[in-house]
Amino acid sequence: MKEKQKNSGITLIALIITIIVLLILAGIVINLALGQNGIMVRGEEAGIEYDIAYEKEILGLALKDIQIQNGGSMIIPDEATLEKAMKDNSGMDGITAKKSSEKLYIVTYPDSKRQYEVYADGTVQDAAPKINDDTPGEIAKKDENTYLIQSIEDLVILSNTANDGTDTYEGKTFEIVTDLNFASVNSYIDATSTVFGDINGNEIDEPLITELTTGAGFKPIGNYFYDNGWHDYSFKGNIEGAGHTISNLYINRNGQYQGFIGYYSGTSTSIQNLKLTNVDIGNDYYTAAFIGYTNSSKLVLNNCVATGIIKGKTTGGIIASCSSYSDVTVTNSHNEAKLVSTGKTGGIVADPNYSSNCSITIDNCYNSGEIISEGTGFVGGLVGYSCRATVVRNSYNIGNVTAINGNGVGGIVPVVQRVITIENCYNTGTIEGVGRVGGIAGGSEWISEANSTITRCYNIGTIISSEKKTDTSTGWIGGIVGYGSNVSITQCYNTGEILANRSCYVGGIAGDVSNQIQYCYNKGKVSGKTYVGGIAGKTTEKVENVYNIGNITSDNTNTSGSVYIGGIVGDAESEIKNAYNLGEITDKSPSASGINAGGIAGFLSGTIDNTYNLKRITYKSEEATKDIGAIIGCKSGTADLSTSYYLKGTYSAGAGYGTDASQVKDTEADMKEVMNANLATLEGWKEDEQNINNGYPLLDF
Repeated sequence: MKEKQKNSGITLIALIITIIVLLILAGIVINLALGQNGIMVRGEEAGIEYDIAYEKEILGLALKDIQIQNGGSMIIPDEATLEKAMKDNSGMDGITAKKSSEKLYIVTYPDSKRQYEVYADGTVQDAAPKINDDTPGEIAKKDENTYLIQSIEDLVILSNTANDGTDTYEGKTFEIVTDLNFASVNSYIDATSTVFGDINGNEIDEPLITELTTGAGFKPIGNYFYDNGWHDYSFKGNIEGAGHTISNLYINRNGQYQGFIGYYSGTSTSIQNLKLTNVDIGNDYYTAAFIGYTNSSKLVLNNCVATGIIKGKTTGGIIASCSSYSDVTVTNSHNEAKLVSTGKTGGIVADPNYSSNCSITIDNCYNSGEIISEGTGFVGGLVGYSCRATVVRNSYNIGNVTAINGNGVGGIVPVVQRVITIENCYNTGTIEGVGRVGGIAGGSEWISEANSTITRCYNIGTIISSEKKTDTSTGWIGGIVGYGSNVSITQCYNTGEILANRSCYVGGIAGDVSNQIQYCYNKGKVSGKTYVGGIAGKTTEKVENVYNIGNITSDNTNTSGSVYIGGIVGDAESEIKNAYNLGEITDKSPSASGINAGGIAGFLSGTIDNTYNLKRITYKSEEATKDIGAIIGCKSGTADLSTSYYLKGTYSAGAGYGTDASQVKDTEADMKEVMNANLATLEGWKEDEQNINNGYPLLDF
């Protein structure tokens, strides 16, 4: 009996524990099924995603049918045609297509009530939400210093009150609370209203959506103009985008200062967390997506994005121009818009004022938009013209930049001026121009200070000195810098092809520099006509801790001209220390008057220490006067070649002209043995322990 009672007690406890466990498990199962990340919730989300994908697929098929009917052209003639194509491809009744503006139709599915925007070019995207503006006719306030932008009408009111001098809004912030689309009726309180009058300048009061998407379009916020005296109607407030997007901003006005904000002033201003997509802006001076011109003492743009097309005479993706006294910082922003310009052009900022106290900092930004210059101005992937104090860091360009008449063209900046710092930047786009052309900077000018630096930058894009321009002026082209005066280049490399189609100073790192190049290398093919080098076409300062692996080619068709080609430098009026060449060196000149070709330098009037060359040198013209050497083509001066080595077969002598004390080795084994034996006494070199360089010594960086 006692035993039974004991067993009953255990069974009761076990039962209680079992119930508790079941309850816990039930809770877990319920949570797994119904919780915020539960199976049922995830399943429902997957179903919605499938439905959206299906609806967009039907739209795509309908548009393809319309395109076929139009002989390959994407033309949507009217609402009925689009509705019929939708029904034919889905079998669904009730799909509606409403023409919102000349740019787009809004398609609505009857069951899901989801809407999509269909653009004239066939682009399909989710429709902007139908706005809910509870204060029509005025801009609502969140608090004393914060206004809420809830509709396109609010933007028009802001533009009107800023441009007529009603308020500068200094110290005020305009917070955008929803996505807005100038081309969509969903973003208007009443897209058919004519209460705002003639905005687009055609002298007809049309529906508001027509006023803002045709003719002159939207009037930029803020202006500064002369009319019997100067009128300053600049905007001095702040814009907080809160992660929202404004689409299809259209401006086509004559006069200066074209952009979302035309003329921006104030002591401390900012634009943050805003996207301007599919902009269409032109066509005069100071044209950009966000700001035409800023005179702000301190301006910050953060997390700003532009897409579309921008045209003008001074054209920027984000900002067109800054005044002499502005302090501008642009961070975490990028431009995807195509830029077409006849003046200074930059993917982020076109024309920071180079004089006085202007300063600009660009950090963690990039440009991916195509840039085309049709003028003779300066053009850069990020900056169109550097100012007195410019810093560009942690940024890059991947857009193609074409300026066949441009005097300075660069993947990051066209010219370096005053004091500039460029660090941790790169270019992958094709850069084409004349004059000064470079993957990072086209060149430099007006620099008296020697502390401008380009550090830890690289180029992998093709850099071209254009042959499209008809004049025959000399150019400078380099993977990092085309022409550099008082600009130090450190820890940079190039792997892109460098192609000079005209008489140029051309190099894998720099075309022509008068300051030091250190800790740099080139792996790209370098082709030119006159001064050609794996690192530089010409140098007048120290070249130290550098190497070249790319093939180097010269082809001078000028019968009265000479060639200076080297694995490291074409014409070295400088010190060369700790350098080696592994690239083939070839002169294809049919009848040049003279050839100066060397594995390290074509011509040397400086000094040389600790170098080696492993690749052969070949030439085409037998008639030309030839100074060719495995290390130096022509040596002018007393430079000692005793610490320079070359492999037998690269050329018959270490120096083509001048005293030759270089060391030739018969085999690679002999070469490696003597060079590795000297490593203990050489600063800046290391042993090739991982066989990266086929057992030859490596530079220690």
